[in-house]
Amino acid sequence: FLASINQWNDSGAMVDCGESSFVGCRMHNNLWGIAVQGGLAKILRCRTYQNGQDGILLQAKGRSNIVDTRSYLNAANGIFIGYDVLSDHVIRGCSLYRNRQNGILRGVSDPQRVVLEGNYEFENRGLAPDMTALLAAKKKKAAPVPCIPERNPGAENSQAKKAGWGQFQVPGLEELSSTMSQRQHQKYMKRLRKAGGG
Repeated sequence: FLASINQWNDSGAMVDCGESSFVGCRMHNNLWGIAVQGGLAKILRCRTYQNGQDGILLQAKGRSNIVDTRSYLNAANGIFIGYDVLSDHVIRGCSLYRNRQNGILRGVSDPQRVVLEGNYEFENRGLAPDMTALLAAKKKKAAPVPCIPERNPGAENSQAKKAGWGQFQVPGLEELSSTMSQRQHQKYMKRLRKAGGG
């Protein structure tokens, strides 16, 4: 599977059952680059970047083998291993950098479910979640992101100001906008306005 997916979808690719292989793919400008909920995803030499949440989302009964992949400039994590993970994941030789939160966020409570070897994480910002993209996903009834509690966006922004974080914003919106067509940008901004993001 060789592709470049750039459509502001919920995810560039969703693996729900069976076995899927992604070799040399680029998944960008979606909510999640690749989401694995079931089946087996083999991800080799791919790039996931400038997504509205995580570059790669691993959750539920999905299994993955991720090798030599780069995940960067995502509004949340490079790779998020969900709290509800029930299967095994191997992440080897990957570079995860310049994400808003973490390179790899390991939410799973059983550390033996995940093998991490030779990954390189740098310049990740460790900031609070991007509530604008989360609210847009919630409006579309996308897969839940269990790490962020439901809150009123106005209250969230006032709490953020008190904590000294400033407004929650999609980082690098100007850069993201420049990679979209005018029509895609208008649709994205419309989604943000509906979600209460301004």
